[in-house]
Amino acid sequence: MFYTSLIGSDNNAARSLVRASGLSQKDFVSAMMLKAAELGMINTVFVDPTGLSPENVSTVEDLMILATTVFKQPDILAATSLGEYYLAIRNTGSRRRIPSTNKLLDSFLTVEAGKTGFIDESGYNLVSKIKDTGHSIIVIVLGSAEEVDRFQESKALAWWAFNNYIWP
Repeated sequence: MFYTSLIGSDNNAARSLVRASGLSQKDFVSAMMLKAAELGMINTVFVDPTGLSPENVSTVEDLMILATTVFKQPDILAATSLGEYYLAIRNTGSRRRIPSTNKLLDSFLTVEAGKTGFIDESGYNLVSKIKDTGHSIIVIVLGSAEEVDRFQESKALAWWAFNNYIWP
């Protein structure tokens, strides 16, 4: 369910992970808020664990804190860099292909990690960790009008950063 929720953006898988934690949804969201506060994400509010509620709010600054933290986790980094995942169905022995929602993985960029998001109220969103010339950057695109736009905007921002910034 971990891989399915991160790679395929499957919200039912995310809900299953909440149930597997042994916490109620309310307690899980409270734990999310405590972690956000601990990380210094002062402009973030979570009301559900999937991100589907328009009452969930955050800022680019807070998402940068979150991305910097979670992309250091080897399991999250590994999952969010995969273009697909095969889920084994225990009772049938079959496998189900879970394609990534992150089309940036198919681009000219070296994407180390990334997570997509979408709801009508916020548009198409993407948080990515991208590497070039030995350096990694976090690119955050929020509110794209079309699905493809978040990937094009991320490519443009990454390309600009790697071609205009000089690392000390």
